Amino acid sequence: LRAFVWTRATGMQDLGRIPGDLSSQALGVNLAGQIVGLSCSDTTCHGLLWQNGQMYRLQDFAGADSPTRSIQPRTSTRRVRSRAG
Repeated sequence: LRAFVWTRATGMQDLGRIPGDLSSQALGVNLAGQIVGLSCSDTTCHGLLWQNGQMYRLQDFAGADSPTRSIQPRTSTRRVRSRAG
């Protein structure tokens, strides 16, 4: 499973995952283009923020025990789908 984003301007772009992890998943995107999701190994998942072509571990900002469940919309959010691949 790989996280990706699609726009008319750029088409489908793989968002990547943390090196060594097996999968990534996008869970939400806001109108600012910030995408929240997960990167997972066999045993652990890390919350991620993809912004301006960069990947950030949310735990680095909020602490290791903070759950990643949503992203603030800045007005509204777009639907996100997962795709195996």
